[in-house]
Amino acid sequence: MPTAQFRAVENAVGYIKGELLSGSALIDPSGVVLAKSDPPGNGGESTYIIADVPLGTRRTLYTQTGDLFGFLCVAGLLMRFYVQYKNRGIRSKTP
Repeated sequence: MPTAQFRAVENAVGYIKGELLSGSALIDPSGVVLAKSDPPGNGGESTYIIADVPLGTRRTLYTQTGDLFGFLCVAGLLMRFYVQYKNRGIRSKTP
């Protein structure tokens, strides 16, 4: 359930999580669980949950930039390796 709440907040959208083994949930864009059901027992009974889930209209930093931060980190790391590779034979001369 915490992962579903995180995704709802991260993307600022309502989230509907339906799972057989861990139960279902309706989560609003702020991460608040509006309704949830427990997983079915050994009897296999069905459960219905009903709630008004707002879709969410605001944009978050993640929805605007996507994985740009991660790509920039990888590019910086590759640049660091390149500079280290180019300077591998150069030693500073100390008196």
